[in-house]
Amino acid sequence: MAPYEGNIPFVPGSVTSQKAAKRARRTAPTQCMRIKAFLAQCVIAGATRNELTAATGIQNKSLCPRVRELLERGEVVTLKETRPTSVKNDASVLVLSEFTNGREVDPFVKYTLVAVDMFDEAFGEFDAEWRAARWAKVQALAAPTGSTP
Repeated sequence: MAPYEGNIPFVPGSVTSQKAAKRARRTAPTQCMRIKAFLAQCVIAGATRNELTAATGIQNKSLCPRVRELLERGEVVTLKETRPTSVKNDASVLVLSEFTNGREVDPFVKYTLVAVDMFDEAFGEFDAEWRAARWAKVQALAAPTGSTP
């Protein structure tokens, strides 16, 4: 069961988001099982998200939320070690939690999404004053300058 108790979150007022959440309710459990099955085959090496996408056939836009669910439930962990991607970026390595084999693990940090009107800001330890100041800067940047092209 997903950490959402069967209710995948969606953007309020967005029909597209609501439909996507409804579809994900049907596919999420199977996708989680496929991810875990592949990671069970990669006990020592683990896998990056790109490797999981290639191996499972789950698109990245669906795979990342499923990995997050597994991380939240503690079924999968992120190792401190990374592996280079095809374009030489560092990618996190994921393993099933029972197969860390003494390797260092990055702690999972659950972030909260805070909405201020139509502005969403992912934050950890930011206070309301900081968010209000940030929102004011965004509004100022979006405000018309008074000149017309």
